[in-house]
Amino acid sequence: MIEWTGKTTNGKTIGTMIAEDPHDLFSKLDAWVRNDSTPNYFDRDLIVEFLEKKDPKFARLNKDIEQADYYDDDELEEKLFEDQTNLIYETIDQLDDEEVLELIEYAGEAFINDIEVC
Repeated sequence: MIEWTGKTTNGKTIGTMIAEDPHDLFSKLDAWVRNDSTPNYFDRDLIVEFLEKKDPKFARLNKDIEQADYYDDDELEEKLFEDQTNLIYETIDQLDDEEVLELIEYAGEAFINDIEVC
């Protein structure tokens, strides 16, 4: 069991969440901000930066996305962005619990994380 409390950088508590394990916590945090008016909890660039160390496909996709952007190929850029999103979730599913907690701390930089593993 994990209890998470998120605080803004000025110390205001924005939420508390109970999760079964780190993967469940990641999913809940990800879903919570997508369904709320809160700014994204996770910084996508930081997620990709973290996951590049786990899977070299991320570096290749980043280069392809940048090239599509450079050539103003919006259709290709959108497809590559979707591919990257799918790869993000597939890779996170394969991480062990400790790595997922590291990812939450690393990419959830907009807030101060207080994570208690019970």
